[in-house]
Amino acid sequence: MEGVPAAGGTALLAPGNLTLRSEARGQVTLSWIDTNEGLSQTVVQRDSGGGYQTIAVVEAGQILYTDTLAGTTGQLSYRLLAHTAAGDSQTGRPGEIDAERAASALTAKRLTVTKSGTGSGIVTASPGNLGWSGAIGSGMVDLGTVVSLTAVPDANSVFTGWSGGGCDGTAACNVTMDAARSVAAGFRNILKGDIDDNLTVNLADAVLAMRISSGVISSGTVRRQADANGDRKIGSADALFILQFVAGMRPDYQVLARVEVPTYLEDLNLDVYADLEDAAGTYYALVIATKKQLDNAGVTYRI
Repeated sequence: MEGVPAAGGTALLAPGNLTLRSEARGQVTLSWIDTNEGLSQTVVQRDSGGGYQTIAVVEAGQILYTDTLAGTTGQLSYRLLAHTAAGDSQTGRPGEIDAERAASALTAKRLTVTKSGTGSGIVTASPGNLGWSGAIGSGMVDLGTVVSLTAVPDANSVFTGWSGGGCDGTAACNVTMDAARSVAAGFRNILKGDIDDNLTVNLADAVLAMRISSGVISSGTVRRQADANGDRKIGSADALFILQFVAGMRPDYQVLARVEVPTYLEDLNLDVYADLEDAAGTYYALVIATKKQLDNAGVTYRI
C-alpha cells in the first residue's frame, strides 16, 4: 500500500495485523505490527455506529492501546493509520468486536453437565438453564453464582452419583461458578430381579422375594423397580422368574456380566457399564447384555 513519505524517505504504510481483545468489562485492547519501524505515530479510530472518530494518537514505536471507553453494547469497529508531520498513510484493514458479547464473556462462565452410564434421567440447574445435545448439557452462568444441580432418574434407572466440579454422592450438587466447570451425572439401569440392588441376580434375590411375599420383610426396603413381571410388586412371581433365570431358563434376560476386554474396548460391541482394572492389573468391563448376546459376542464372561 502506497502512502506519504516517512521521515526516512520511504513510503508510509498503514499499521498491520490489527488484533482486538477484551480483558476487562467495557474495555477493548488493540495490538498491531509497526510497519514503519518506529518512524511514525499510530492514529486509532473507532466507529460506534456514527462513523469513524479519532480516539487516540499513539507514540512511535508503541504497538498496544487500550480503549477504556469502549462500553458494553453494540458492534464496535476500529481502524489504524500511520501519522507523521508530512501526513497520514491510508487506513489499514479494520477490526470489529461485539462489545456486549465481549463483556458477557468476562462475567459469565460455562457450566457443562455430561450424563453417563447405562441408565437415563434428567438433570436440572437452578438458577440457570442447560441446553442439551444428546447426553451433554451446557449453559452460561454469571461469575460467582452457586448453581444447584438435581438429578432425577427415569423409572427403570437409578442415579449413581456426581463427579467433577467439586461434587460427589447423590444429593444435590452445588457448583460455585468461579471458573468454567464440568460435572458428570451417572445413571444405570435397574436389573429386573435384582431386588437387593447389588448388581447381581441370584438365589438371594429369590429368597428375598419370597420373604416379602410372605410378609416377613416390607417391600419398601428393597428396589421395587426390580420387579421381574412389571406389576411393581415384589412377590412369588418374581421369585419364580429369578429361579428360572438362575437355572438358565431365561436366555433373553439382560444381566450384568464381567467381560474380559479384547485389544480394543469398542470391539466388544456391547453396552459397557464400566471399564475397570482388578488388583492383578487385568482390565475388564462390566456390560449389560443377555446371555445370548454374550455368547454370540464370543467373549469370556462371568455373571
